[in-house]
Amino acid sequence: MGLRIMVEQMLGRIILKTESGEWRPIKNSELLPVYFMIPDKIAFRMERQFDELLRMPAELLLDPKSLALVESDKFREHMGDAFAYLAWHTIGMKGWMELYSGYAPQWIIVHETYLWMQVLQKEKALWTNFDLFWDPLLHQIITFPTVEEAYEIVAMAKEPMMKLCDHGEIIKIANEMPCEEDFDFRRFENKRRANWRRSWYHMRTKHPTAFYDEIIRSPGSSDYQLLISSTSDLSPEQIAIDREEGEQFFRTLPLIDRKIILLRNQGYTLEETAKMVGFATHSAVLKRIRKIGKAYERFSGEDLGFSEKKIL
Repeated sequence: MGLRIMVEQMLGRIILKTESGEWRPIKNSELLPVYFMIPDKIAFRMERQFDELLRMPAELLLDPKSLALVESDKFREHMGDAFAYLAWHTIGMKGWMELYSGYAPQWIIVHETYLWMQVLQKEKALWTNFDLFWDPLLHQIITFPTVEEAYEIVAMAKEPMMKLCDHGEIIKIANEMPCEEDFDFRRFENKRRANWRRSWYHMRTKHPTAFYDEIIRSPGSSDYQLLISSTSDLSPEQIAIDREEGEQFFRTLPLIDRKIILLRNQGYTLEETAKMVGFATHSAVLKRIRKIGKAYERFSGEDLGFSEKKIL
């Protein structure tokens, strides 16, 4: 059978003429440009059956086994995940994307596969199906790009993507102040670690929250105490222990670190806190907060992820 196809103008999906003479749209075929740009190191992490996908566009459409794989839900899932992996590092994220939940704005934007494709194709950085399924590419074997080449392709869409809906500002704020919902806590088995992470997040937000008691002045002292309470699923005894531990830890901190905690808990932003403690930039305050987190790890003997910057 000769290869007779059409390509939809809007989605770029392929419509293939069958032996019976009918035209049939190929499900997920709009993602084929992504398939041909995924590096082999990422592609080989997919399920083994995808190794059988052909690399010549014409042969791929004529092979029933390859077509079945393309039309599978797994193909759509793998293409989205593979592209998201490249986009994740392109937007400057460090660490494992798997630690984040589907509510995290960074996670959401890197999984906007179709939007990235449209931007890249507009920038002429990514093939369209019009390119792939007409000469000269139709009868060529398309080799895997290197990881570096794939990153360069995706990077061409970074700035246009960040400008869409002010995503750049959204991600900047999300990186500065991650939210509890941004993380998949099923990966955190230690309940106490998760409880501390919730408290730490709420201490770093712009508004005081119910996870912390008020910061009160100690009777007969010019100093302040930070009274840490945990979530309601803990027993009164455990809450009392955590509160006492929080007070002890707070007293071990230098004066400037205590001031940072107090200012942040009172609702001051990182920029405002930096000015009030005499730091040049807000990033200096953020680094200081990380330092406090590491100090708490040493104090409590708990591994909370601060040393590897998984939390902040």
